[in-house]
Amino acid sequence: MTDPVVRVTVDRRICVGSGNCVAVDPTDFDIVDGKSQPARPETTLTAELTDAVLDCPVRAISVWSTQTGERLRLDDHDGDGRR
Repeated sequence: MTDPVVRVTVDRRICVGSGNCVAVDPTDFDIVDGKSQPARPETTLTAELTDAVLDCPVRAISVWSTQTGERLRLDDHDGDGRR
């Protein structure tokens, strides 16, 4: 089974620039002007991406299904966005 393709967003209004996301998943995140931003418009949902989302101290990162457009709930640590 392949990892699902998702869209990642960062609310730069609340991002504090801790860099946790980049440390955990440098493939999917960059720091620009002291704030996090997605490295690409779409990516695959991996365990690293899930960990980066969960490690954000202010929960500024959201992950969205490219198929349904729904925001995925990533609190299961399985990396698949499903419960």
